[in-house]
Amino acid sequence: MEWTGYGRRHVPVRERKGQRRVGLLGVVAVGISSTGRMQGPSVDEHGYCRTGAAGAILMNMPLRLSTFVGRDMAALLPDLARLCTIVFREWPNLYDGDGRYDPNHLQTLAASPRAALIIAYDGDRPVGASTCLPLEDATANVQAPFLERHWPLERFFYFAESVLLRPYRGHGVGTQFFALREAHARAVSACDFTCFCTIQRSERHPLQPVDARPLDAFWRRQGYAPAPDLRCTMTWREIGKTRDSQIPLLFWFKPLTSGRLTEMSNPSGAVRPGC
Repeated sequence: MEWTGYGRRHVPVRERKGQRRVGLLGVVAVGISSTGRMQGPSVDEHGYCRTGAAGAILMNMPLRLSTFVGRDMAALLPDLARLCTIVFREWPNLYDGDGRYDPNHLQTLAASPRAALIIAYDGDRPVGASTCLPLEDATANVQAPFLERHWPLERFFYFAESVLLRPYRGHGVGTQFFALREAHARAVSACDFTCFCTIQRSERHPLQPVDARPLDAFWRRQGYAPAPDLRCTMTWREIGKTRDSQIPLLFWFKPLTSGRLTEMSNPSGAVRPGC
């Protein structure tokens, strides 16, 4: 699931200064001040400001993005689980997790030699994470709507999580997450599309914050568009519930080649060549 940065602290992505990229499997230092240094607030173990957003002490430290592939991811999966448990508890996911996150999905990531995990570090502390893997290596529930349409899984690269602690949002890290994952997909596969899925909530949901704002416009700026009739189902315990819920998630796609989703299959379900 892509992180959906709802709430008053999300601000539009703008031009960043001081960006530096060191190779596909290296690091990206994201500078967001006039000096190219990240002005990050002091936060507690849950990712919230110790002194409040307005009065936070500036750490004046670069935010470093590092990419890990294959076996190198294994030791970092607990950090991913911790960050997802924190961020996905927010609207709209409302995930009531115990810190283990999704063991089946984590095992799937660890088993995929072409999967990638991107960690955003404030110093040595992970404050964000983003993942991707070939759709043919993803869990069965994610593959299901593609197989139902007889779409070849190898033509898609699936972007799973993208999470960032609240104080670090609105400064271009999400854009970097997309850019690094797309570069990785191109480097390790011949896929035609990248894709992710995101939860859809009713506008009348009782737990929706009054200042909630979807990230549809941000995703469109990254080149993605939704497929209105393509959904998968995931299961998790929601806040306030005593049982797990079946949650539908909508897919968004971006073409990396000249292929088009509308050309993937004909009405009979047979895949067309040369998409």
